[in-house]
Amino acid sequence: MQAEGAAAANVLVEVKDLRTYFELTEGTVRAVDGVSFSIQRARTLGVVGESGCGKSVTARSIMNMIRKPGRIAGGQILYYRRRNGSSGSTEQVIDLVQLPPMGPEMRAIRGGEFAMIFQEPKASFSPVHTVGSQIIEAIMLHQNVGRLEARERAVEMLRRVNIPNPEERIEAYPHQLSGGMCQRAMIALALSCRPDLLIADEPTTALDVTTEAQILDLIRELQETYHTAVMYITHNLAVLAEIADEVVVMYMGKLVEVADREALLARPLHPYTEALLSAVPVPDPRRRRTRLVLEGEVPDPANPSPGCPFHPRCRYAQDMCSREEPPLRAMPGGRTVACHLAEQLELAGALRPARAADGQG
Repeated sequence: MQAEGAAAANVLVEVKDLRTYFELTEGTVRAVDGVSFSIQRARTLGVVGESGCGKSVTARSIMNMIRKPGRIAGGQILYYRRRNGSSGSTEQVIDLVQLPPMGPEMRAIRGGEFAMIFQEPKASFSPVHTVGSQIIEAIMLHQNVGRLEARERAVEMLRRVNIPNPEERIEAYPHQLSGGMCQRAMIALALSCRPDLLIADEPTTALDVTTEAQILDLIRELQETYHTAVMYITHNLAVLAEIADEVVVMYMGKLVEVADREALLARPLHPYTEALLSAVPVPDPRRRRTRLVLEGEVPDPANPSPGCPFHPRCRYAQDMCSREEPPLRAMPGGRTVACHLAEQLELAGALRPARAADGQG
């Protein structure tokens, strides 16, 4: 199948109406329910939302890593693959949903053309093999090179992620590395085959702020070097303000807002986005931002309420919000939002001046 349309617009991955469900004794949990977005080549898509909103399940669906009792119930995940050969550049569209998860083609894509950084690197590495041996194995598997060359590439990649003495650290086991060092090694593993797409699933959650800043700088630097597309998953909009080009906001397995980073931060269109932005710290101690505390809890995913998924916690909700689910619709400026009241609300953005403390300034 030859690529056209989306591929010509520099799209690497296009997710269309993705539905990933889990069949549990309590009922069917629609972890991802009709999600559509695209990931551009050499750019960063940020995915934000509370725990349990479907961010990680979306990422694992793209990697075709859903295991029972989960299943991809519908939709498409289109990978616009480009290959350069002696006769020129060729383009191919692959629907990853149609590939057997453990088939040879999907396994070649996973780890070779797509890579993922997990939340807890020490749980992702094998504890009984050295970090270096695991990177070497990945390179040999996907790059078709010998062990000696693979080892040289592994050492160089460890050096690229700023691990000191990489010739020695390549022999270290995961438990012998600090959290930040182990996360750098996981990035080295993910990027060792120069993937087209890097999915980072909250890679700095367990790290201190200094190490977090270093990891974000590292991802940006390596993206510029290898022109890798990045899908960065987090619950922290302050992180996305530093790294993302475009942001999608998820709630209860659905997209509620999609926008360019600067536009989203300056003026959110969905009340849930406004609440997330209110939690972004203000660096000036003389100024404060009113924190919007959401009432209640995330509804039971196996028994969602009718209407807008967010309406039980929304301070702006009206009668129609409890009856009708708002569609994700286009707005001026290339943005999309799922809110009946988007045109009526004037929501506070993170980049608007916070009010001065004690009446100052």
